[in-house]
Amino acid sequence: MKYMMSRIFFAAAMTAISVVFVAPTNWAKAYHQYPESPVVAPDNIHAIRAELISDVFGGSLPRDSARVTGASYAWGSPYVTLSTGARYFPRGESRLLVFHAGHHQHAEDPRVGGMLIQQALDSGWDVLALDMPDGDHGRFANVPKPLSPFMTPIAKSLNYAVDRGQYMSIVMCGLSGGGWSTVLYAAMDTRINMSVPVAGSWPKYLRYRSGNGASIGDFEQTLPGLHASYLDLYAMGADGRVQHQVFNDRDPCCFAGRASLEYLDPVRQAAHALSGEFTLTVSANDHHSVDASVFDLILDSPPFGGEPTGETR
Repeated sequence: MKYMMSRIFFAAAMTAISVVFVAPTNWAKAYHQYPESPVVAPDNIHAIRAELISDVFGGSLPRDSARVTGASYAWGSPYVTLSTGARYFPRGESRLLVFHAGHHQHAEDPRVGGMLIQQALDSGWDVLALDMPDGDHGRFANVPKPLSPFMTPIAKSLNYAVDRGQYMSIVMCGLSGGGWSTVLYAAMDTRINMSVPVAGSWPKYLRYRSGNGASIGDFEQTLPGLHASYLDLYAMGADGRVQHQVFNDRDPCCFAGRASLEYLDPVRQAAHALSGEFTLTVSANDHHSVDASVFDLILDSPPFGGEPTGETR
């Protein structure tokens, strides 16, 4: 009996020891599995995009449109509220700005996208303003396609706008979780000519290494159910198009510093191979918001004029 008890104690002790040491080993293994360069290329982008759309929606991009649930007037412009919660400001122009707010944010808030939206309206652009889903996003872990609740409202709202406007250019911009939304949606929908995610995401390998308590952020930031990496999403958002990422070097929320510059060259090279442009700016400021200068950045970049430089400031 003593011998048996000793064996049981020894086995339990070894199990406890394995728990202590296996977790870091698995973490290290997972860390190295996160790619540090894109794999998307001209010969596989269509297959990767099709797989991405299937991962998110379970099929193709939604073709149905949101419906109008109300009408109002703000900032000198009439607008309608859609069944997705989006607000659509029609000016009858050929350029559309899609602005997406982040967690617990409202797109028209001056501290979020309000200044950019006002600049766009003053310049005669149509605007589509969206917010993220309310509440704890972890609840979507039980949804068969857990990223669909984030992307479907964008697709249906954009379908509504495109059905009513003849847009030569569509720019999508977002802050924080809205920047993340911009990255993922632009990778799937090539109607987005230019995407400008602000403080929206980092590749998993970079976010792990940076600390953050080994955290890769909110539920959706883990890209549940996706095969594509962040670096592939960045390059896919720039195939034959433009993606310009913006970060704040002393951002009090997230993605502060200049670590994002590490992936600039590999993603830019992948985008060039796809006949697109990928650029990145690290702004010298200490806020988690969209600078008024972002609209100038949009106007100074293709398809509106000028060539992106990829320089930081």
